[in-house]
Amino acid sequence: MKAKKGKTVENLMIWTLCVVDRKYLVSGNSKGALSVWDAQFGVLIKEFNEHEADILTTCLNKETKTVYFTGSNSLVCTIQLVQDEWKLTSKFRGQSHDINSICLLKYNLI
Repeated sequence: MKAKKGKTVENLMIWTLCVVDRKYLVSGNSKGALSVWDAQFGVLIKEFNEHEADILTTCLNKETKTVYFTGSNSLVCTIQLVQDEWKLTSKFRGQSHDINSICLLKYNLI
């Protein structure tokens, strides 16, 4: 995919995708942007530019409509759908290496 930035054309790689409630498509790319799209019409709703490096993976918590995303710069961020608006809710850097995969574990305490 090629994206126009000003008058130049740059190569852009989409590294990760996830679908939220069949309504939103979330993509992470090689320019460090996480984009939220309207899944039906393909319209960009919001873009988050928290990363300065590739976003390699996303993980979805369906119950809270929260998307976790991370990548080459080891920053883990979360966005959450709050009253029909996507908001950045946290940033965390716990280590210094690339993160290629994340998963969400659910457990019950007795």
